Amino acid sequence: MKLISLFFICFILLLAGCSKDEPVSPNSSESNAAASLAKQVPFRVHFETTFEIISTTPPGVLTFEIFGAGNGTHLGKAEFYSISVVDLNYVPGQQTGSLRFTGANGDYLDGSFAGTIVEEDGNVSFEGEYTFSGGTGRFTGASGSGAYAGTANLPAEMGQVTFSGTVSSPGSH
Repeated sequence: MKLISLFFICFILLLAGCSKDEPVSPNSSESNAAASLAKQVPFRVHFETTFEIISTTPPGVLTFEIFGAGNGTHLGKAEFYSISVVDLNYVPGQQTGSLRFTGANGDYLDGSFAGTIVEEDGNVSFEGEYTFSGGTGRFTGASGSGAYAGTANLPAEMGQVTFSGTVSSPGSH
């Protein structure tokens, strides 16, 4: 009986040695990054926005609170909320901020963005890159990134913005 057990253990070890190379730990950051990349799906959302300036300090730096409504892949009818800081001490102006997209069912995606902004006669154009950093519901642990671009009319406090890129497959977490 001991010989059969020894043979069985050797057979299992031989099979394990012949398997393809895998990361040692299934929880390693390398395997998590690969899994996250493998689950990326196309993402696109467009919002009509309104905004207000909530701070003008320090000089040349404006902080905006932005609200939007629109429609997007994996979100359906969606809402947008953002705090955007625009530094006009640079040419072109520098824009950074946080964002939240809330889907029709209340699940949301959180992220951040950075880009440039150009103003001419009260009309603004802006573009940059965004990165998702998580969310709730089916977007818990979400990742993804892409580009954004939009325009705004400062006197009317209205604009529009489109985000396109990828997001980790909803519900895959």
